[in-house]
Amino acid sequence: MKPMRHFHTRWLTAAGLAAGLGFGAVHQGLPGAAWAQFETAQTTQEGVEVIRQAMRRGLAQTADGLPDEWVMALDGDVDVAIQGSRYATEIPAISLRRNHDGDELDLSIGPIRATVEPVGGNRLATVIDPPDSLLGRQNGEPLMSIEWITRIAQGTFSADLGFAEALSIVLDDIALNKLEDGQTLMSVGNAALDVSYGKPSGDRVDGQGSFTLSEIVIEPGIKERLLTIAKTAVETRFRGFDVDRNQAYLDFSNRLGEWIEGDEFMPRHQAEAYADEIVGFLDIVDTFTQRTAITDLYVRDEEDEGGLSAGSISIGARGLAGEEAALSAAADIGMFDIEIDEEHAPFMPRRSQAELSLVELPMPLLREIVRDAAASLLSGEDGDEVARSLTDRHEAIMASGAALDIGSLIIELQESAIFANGRIDLEPTAAFGAVGKAAVRLVGLNKLTEQVRALPEGSEIAAFLAFLQAIGQLEEGAGGLEVRRYELELAAEGTLLLNGADIGPILEQMQ
Repeated sequence: MKPMRHFHTRWLTAAGLAAGLGFGAVHQGLPGAAWAQFETAQTTQEGVEVIRQAMRRGLAQTADGLPDEWVMALDGDVDVAIQGSRYATEIPAISLRRNHDGDELDLSIGPIRATVEPVGGNRLATVIDPPDSLLGRQNGEPLMSIEWITRIAQGTFSADLGFAEALSIVLDDIALNKLEDGQTLMSVGNAALDVSYGKPSGDRVDGQGSFTLSEIVIEPGIKERLLTIAKTAVETRFRGFDVDRNQAYLDFSNRLGEWIEGDEFMPRHQAEAYADEIVGFLDIVDTFTQRTAITDLYVRDEEDEGGLSAGSISIGARGLAGEEAALSAAADIGMFDIEIDEEHAPFMPRRSQAELSLVELPMPLLREIVRDAAASLLSGEDGDEVARSLTDRHEAIMASGAALDIGSLIIELQESAIFANGRIDLEPTAAFGAVGKAAVRLVGLNKLTEQVRALPEGSEIAAFLAFLQAIGQLEEGAGGLEVRRYELELAAEGTLLLNGADIGPILEQMQ
């Protein structure tokens, strides 16, 4: 299936419009030489014109970045004037319009006002005064509105970075209203966007950002069900971002995005050219992590209801600007709030958590893998063909010296739990192509065995759990809980050791 480029919801929120059009427009089109106007904290007529042209160019870039079916229109020209030690700016009312099968959707917001203050050192401090609502019309008729209260909207731009060194937007009491009957379809108690960067070291910079929504309520009018979320957040941290290549990366992303909006896959030669560019940007950042989290999710419809206490997923990489890289993934899932009979309640996970990393992966090999996968996807090859391209590199992967690090694996039940960690090293000369060690702790295994035995068809599973209990090394855990310890080792010759003893004969007897 061809990947689709989604119309980012940031264009439909005041936070996004303020960031993209208020803050971003001031700087996006500002050429490096123009920053000389702001070496000192003085306002000048030259500065007025520089900011005006920058805002125009920034708005044009914003319009070019929209999907093809959307058009941005302004009700007039941008305005910039000196106001004491600051520049007063105004972006006129903005409309985003989309015509689909004869239906025209129009999203209108504005005007957006801001003050821009030169603070010396080629830096500009900006405070935004956005409007308090966005209006949607369909075929000229009022359809819906989004209303909010702006608590914070400010940022500081730096010539050393070429973008905002700090950005903060906080909106309260956001409501999506259906204008036909005044019904509130969705409400958000708080939305916050925070971005900050450190001082560049050479051509690279460290930074972090987060986007958080709190007290989300989606009423049955949208999906015929009630959905509430206490908090959801996306957090990103990175080290060693190459500032000088930022614009080139944005330009490439726009070009790739324009193709993704189309209906055809690329010819193979074109896909390979794009794949080469993707690989070229792999080291634009050395280290990054991105975590998406949710707290207290609850869903109710006419038939069922349930929820989740907490959950998060993280992905990351480090060493991308070096010779060896590490790729990581983690998940942490809390308690599910669903109806379950008392008999099976002891087996419902209270928490499940895993942290895995592929470490010591040579960057040349990673580049080859990414290039093959990207070219295959962009040219429309199916999953089997992508898998075959990885298989072709099997020997290189096995000889790479990479390893799978199991940072942690945790499953907590009502009165029992499993904890594990370990490492598996790829070794082409080993009997099974790898060697490794793992430590496993089973807590409350005796209680779990009793609970399983009480099930109508639990005798066979209980017998297996009793076997595990017998071969584990007994320890005493916190609160007097019984703990069984298992130290596993896979040796190069293919021997599997448990707590130092070869368990191959035991496994053969169980077959």
